[in-house]
Amino acid sequence: MPEPRNRRIFLVIFGLLFAVAAGMVVWRGPRAGTEGWLDQVLSMWGDLAPLAAVAVVGAALLTEIVRWIMVIAGWLEEKLERTREVRRAEGRAEGRAEGRVEADREWEEWNQRREAALARGETFTEPPPSRLRNGARR
Repeated sequence: MPEPRNRRIFLVIFGLLFAVAAGMVVWRGPRAGTEGWLDQVLSMWGDLAPLAAVAVVGAALLTEIVRWIMVIAGWLEEKLERTREVRRAEGRAEGRAEGRVEADREWEEWNQRREAALARGETFTEPPPSRLRNGARR
């Protein structure tokens, strides 16, 4: 038994194909030589029956095509999400590395100022960089 979603897709496609076939049969009209409304309706129904079978087969094929397109789209979406996750992880790692380099540079500059002040015999009151992140005391 097909999935309910596939069934709905099939029924929509079949309905469209059958409506087109019925419209073509009605537009063309009954076969020549039919008299009376019942004979005319039966004549058109006889013309429509083989087209209904074609509509069933066509709808089944198109439903499978749509299903496979949806499967491929899902696969591509998963692959894209995995790629995005890898790139995010790489970006976070790169950001952490840059942050470490920046923090090391701040500490080295602070230490150089501290050592220079001590060499001059001055008291060094500047707090370390870890206490002055973004201009706020920690």
